[in-house]
Amino acid sequence: MLNSVEFHNCAVMVDNMNDEANKAYAGMPIRLYIIKNQEIEYAGGIGPTFYNPSEVKQWLQNTRTSMKNTRHRA
Repeated sequence: MLNSVEFHNCAVMVDNMNDEANKAYAGMPIRLYIIKNQEIEYAGGIGPTFYNPSEVKQWLQNTRTSMKNTRHRA
């Protein structure tokens, strides 16, 4: 089971000693995932060639903006 750690108001998942995240998502050698509501929302390319942290940043910014724009206003 993955452990969740809160980091600057963002949950960060940490693999356990049984290597379950690697087995489930095959993130080797380097790969970034964004998982929301137990669904993969973003799967980055295999690193280091296709590893792109700026893509993740853009995805997070777009999602944050989208969430702000869809909030119900009373």
